[in-house]
Amino acid sequence: MIALVLSSKWPQYYASSPFNNLLKAEHPDFTVFAVQPHEVAPVQDEISACEALVVDDVLAPVIQFYTNGPKLMIGGDPHAHTRAQVERLEREYASVDYVLTGAVFSKKLPQYFYPAETTRAKHLYFPHSVPDDAPVGLPWADRHPRALLSGSVSQQVYPFRWACQKTHAFNVLPPQGLGRDEYLAYLGTYRYAITCNSIFEYTVAKYFEIPAMGAVLIAPPPSMDEMDLLGLRGGENCVWVKNAADVRSEERRVGKECRSRWS
Repeated sequence: MIALVLSSKWPQYYASSPFNNLLKAEHPDFTVFAVQPHEVAPVQDEISACEALVVDDVLAPVIQFYTNGPKLMIGGDPHAHTRAQVERLEREYASVDYVLTGAVFSKKLPQYFYPAETTRAKHLYFPHSVPDDAPVGLPWADRHPRALLSGSVSQQVYPFRWACQKTHAFNVLPPQGLGRDEYLAYLGTYRYAITCNSIFEYTVAKYFEIPAMGAVLIAPPPSMDEMDLLGLRGGENCVWVKNAADVRSEERRVGKECRSRWS
């Protein structure tokens, strides 16, 4: 049996991970522990008896007492802003056999940390996904014809989105926090949605959530290797746009093509 140790806040913060489905339905190979750090001690013996461990990085101390089999860590956002954070992540990564992360194709940015070469070889590609119980989007004819700009528009972290919102040509995702189901359902009311990766250059969940809800993904492309693995093909199942200035014209072109196909 594999111990899957997840923060009990996963349904809120990690809605687009494949492991979320295991929080809702039993699986014969997993024993799921949904806990907070202060709740680990009562189940420590039960975790230790399992044949393998998968743990999210919020609960990294679990890897210190587990010795019964292979250890895999779910990497989360693999960047840090201080030397102390870098050293902590390196210690955690060094103490496991593999790190599951969607950031293996990220480039190393000088002002941030993406993991040191000493542990990078341990990283296994683990992209986002959309849970099985995602809501169903509206029929195409009933959706907003104007594109939605999805996600934070911080100029420092998401300069492409920031440039798009400055044009005032698109609807912007409401700033108030939306729950997972509310967010996915909101995506399902649009025909097209625009997003981008952050300056950390790993593929964010929105690249999966937008097409899963039946909207056309309009975004800068990830790396060629990652596109091949994910099956994302520009002009076929998504629209790649490298410059924010070209987004509006691409949205109009795709809208015209969609109307000619399905009207």
